[in-house]
Amino acid sequence: MSKKEKKRAFCEECGLSANHHFHTWTESIIEATLPNILPKGFENLVGSVFESLLSLLKVVRYEKNFEPELLPLKSRVLLEEAKSRGLNAALQKGPYGYTGNIKLRTDWEKNFTFRWLPLTNSSKFNIDDKNQVKRVLKKEGFPYVQGKSFWFFQKRRANLFAKEAGFPLVVKPRSGSVARHVATNIKSLDELEKAIHSVNKYSSRFIVEKYIPDSWVYRATVVGNQVFCVKQIPANIVGDGVSTIEELVEKKNTDPKRDIGTKTDRLYHDIKYSVNPNLILKRGGIVYLQKDPFMKFGGELEEVTGTIHPDNLKLFRDIAKHLDLKLVGMDFIAKDISIPWNEQPCAILELNSLPCIELHHFPTKGTPKNVAGALLEETIKEYK
Repeated sequence: MSKKEKKRAFCEECGLSANHHFHTWTESIIEATLPNILPKGFENLVGSVFESLLSLLKVVRYEKNFEPELLPLKSRVLLEEAKSRGLNAALQKGPYGYTGNIKLRTDWEKNFTFRWLPLTNSSKFNIDDKNQVKRVLKKEGFPYVQGKSFWFFQKRRANLFAKEAGFPLVVKPRSGSVARHVATNIKSLDELEKAIHSVNKYSSRFIVEKYIPDSWVYRATVVGNQVFCVKQIPANIVGDGVSTIEELVEKKNTDPKRDIGTKTDRLYHDIKYSVNPNLILKRGGIVYLQKDPFMKFGGELEEVTGTIHPDNLKLFRDIAKHLDLKLVGMDFIAKDISIPWNEQPCAILELNSLPCIELHHFPTKGTPKNVAGALLEETIKEYK
């Protein structure tokens, strides 16, 4: 394959393969066209029986010796914690490689299995569907963002909605994670058109919603009754009165706290300078190099669990309880997490059934939180 062909095989915007985009496209169409006829509990039972049958036929098997790097970081963090507690882990392998199904054995001789993380997908509906979540939040009186869902062929309707709602706006896939093909602070129809073109590469359905300015995005992870929270901060540098912007960037790139085991742990990921790289910042002066706080753009994570206002803690717990979720990630946008949610512009942007718990283990600022430990304790409590 030539260099040009390799470049075409991967998306320049999110780094994923064309095959992955095809999968997300078809998956979004299937979710929209095939109704959920069977109760989720029955589906889980059928899946368990089917897996037992495959194991009996020796089509799949669990292996104790496997490379942790085969798993996403969220799963590796969990298994490291399990190992420290004396729990034995095994990873399922099928005819086409490892499946992501994990089995843990407790000290009281009990096995439990899960895919990537335990206690996921317990809700009555697909909480990763951002439009469904928006409707539920609105109905129950929880803070949400005004927005509307569209198919890839409904660009004209999206433009009409944008004019009615007013700029600035956000465009994002109806399902998906890690801010793939998300555009924020859209201020014109031209920017909207580019954002829709981008999001349609990833998904057949997208959402256009209002943008809340002068705010921060927080990731709150609820495990049982516990809440953990990090503040997402756009890529930035702080002046020392001596170094140039370019030199400050290089210093920050070598900070070991930035390495959370991902491919996007650098401050820059094909980012163009918006300021003179030879400029020397005064001591304490701060320059934000990106408008979005996404990790793939060099964003940072500040541990802020101890500063959450009690009303906001209650909000996160109430949402999880209402949806019967023992594990959920919530993207919450607000000016200040220490101010009650009903006293400032804010909203729950989306929910994640398979949250990135590693964010709390590797904050750029603040003391790490052992979310994996809390999740294991909640899981063992559930199985007992």
